Parts: sequence; C-alpha cells; structure tokens
Amino acid sequence: TGAGLAGLLAAVLAVCQAGDHVLCPAELYGGSVVLLSNELTRLGIETSYVPLADLYDIAKHRKPNTKLVLAEVLSNPLLVVLDGPRLAQACQEQGILLLIDSSFTTPMLTQPLSWGADMVWHSATKYLAGHSDVTAGVVVARDPAIAKNLRRLATNLGLMLAPMDSWLAVRGLKTLRLRMRQHSENAMSLARFLADSPAAGAPPAQRASLGITPGVIRLSVGIEEVADLLVDLEHALGEAL
Repeated sequence: TGAGLAGLLAAVLAVCQAGDHVLCPAELYGGSVVLLSNELTRLGIETSYVPLADLYDIAKHRKPNTKLVLAEVLSNPLLVVLDGPRLAQACQEQGILLLIDSSFTTPMLTQPLSWGADMVWHSATKYLAGHSDVTAGVVVARDPAIAKNLRRLATNLGLMLAPMDSWLAVRGLKTLRLRMRQHSENAMSLARFLADSPAAGAPPAQRASLGITPGVIRLSVGIEEVADLLVDLEHALGEAL
C-alpha cells in the first residue's frame, strides 16, 4: 500500500464492517489509534483499548460484536513486548481474528503467522524499506479469502503503492537481513553500556512524575559503526555527570 496506515486501513476493512468491534492494547501506536478512533469510528467500526497485560484475557474484554484484535510485536514507542503465541491462542479460543503489527521486528525477527495470527501488517516505511526514501505498507493474510479482500480494497480505494516506490521498497528488502542483524547488535551493545552507566538513572520519584517506568530509554539506533555510537553515548553521559 501507499503508506503504513493505508495497510492498516485495508486490513481492518478486509474483515470488519459497520457494527463490528476492534480490541487493541492501550499502548498502541498513536497513528493507529487516530485512524481507528477518529476515522473508522465514522464508518461504524468501534474500537476499545485495554492495557496489554490485560489483553490476553480476551474473554473478559471482548464484546458480542468483537471481530478483530490488533496488537504490535513491540509497541511504539515504549517497546512493550507482546507474547504473540499466547495472544493468538486466546483469540482462537474466542473465534476472533488477530492482526499483528510487525513493523519493528520484520520477518527477520518474528513470523506472527507461525503463532496463529490471521494477518500481519508492516509499515514498510520503517525497517522493510529501510532507507527513509519511501512510504509504504504491507499486509499478509493467512486466509486466501481475506487476501482477496485486501487486494480488492487496495485497488478500489486507491491504496496501491506506485511503481517507483515499489521498486525502492524491493531494493530495501535486499539488505534487510544485514540491516536487522546490525540494528540488533548495535542496540544490544548500547543497552549493555547504559545498564552499567550511573548517568542513565534518575531518582524514582522524579521518574514517576514524568511517567518514566524502569528501563525506559529512547534511542534511534541505526546501522552505524557501533563503536561510534558508544563513543557518542559515553561523551554525552560524561558531560551530564
């Protein structure tokens, strides 16, 4: 699709109609929340949110009209980790479809269809394309009937990705494995460095007042030389002390 959120739009409309309900974690990406709560509500599709820790109890939070559960492998931006197989099993027990946003992990790190998810959605703008020169979305469905609906919606609503953007996205896929490996190695190196740094902490009361829970830190870690990233961090934290 022409953008990540266009993929989400197609995924929801492929299985939901007016009168249906979508259940999501409260930690969901803000752009997804805006689309679901502001735009799809006008089409008669209801959305509600519960903390991710409670979402696994689908039987408790579902409604008679619940058709779909949407969740992220890693929430954006706090990176709360989803127990995908557990959620997939809970959805299957209740007969509810599961849509997984795997934008941050890509197929290199997670394969939600193997958990039992019904659809997987990617904002290819992020890691799949990987070069900050294209906006795109991808939706993959387990059921051929849902896949057919996705194609129909993408065509009829003008959600298809343009030829040049498609070429750029495919070009990005050629380096996906290398990039994700380096992203992961760099992120782990920085996490280990920060775990041992006294400058990475703050008084508990101050953190609580800012809504920062233990372990929260936001860094944009790319595929740069990790030694350069560590030097930058060490310098910045040294200045802070």
